[in-house]
Amino acid sequence: MKIDYEKNISTKIFLLYVDISLILNIINELINYLNYITFRRISYGNLTHVNISVTVGEDNRAILGVALDKSDSVYFGCDAGCLDAPVPLDQTYTNFPVKLTKPLTAILYITSDHQHMQDLRNALHVHEVDDGRLRI
Repeated sequence: MKIDYEKNISTKIFLLYVDISLILNIINELINYLNYITFRRISYGNLTHVNISVTVGEDNRAILGVALDKSDSVYFGCDAGCLDAPVPLDQTYTNFPVKLTKPLTAILYITSDHQHMQDLRNALHVHEVDDGRLRI
């Protein structure tokens, strides 16, 4: 199944598609000082703000915590490659493990369109998954 992202412009989907190695390098530099980083009130459209925290555990695995600060709709989230089923997001933090996939996928997907998330989950064909452990 192929998803045409440009077909439905009105569907808002937030793809945090940043090179995972860049994120891991930044976290590696900060790990000596902190074990977490929080990005607050990331604007997602006019009426929705998302909080995202990155926490590194004692096992050097990174976890993304996602919470809606305020919202105009019901939103769903899933981790890299949408390997796990999408979960509804609310004002309490939901944790998603950082995973490195081959082929590369976004480390976090957020959307208000549950069907789009299901279609995405079925369309992505991940061949390999690494646990996102930081190599220090």
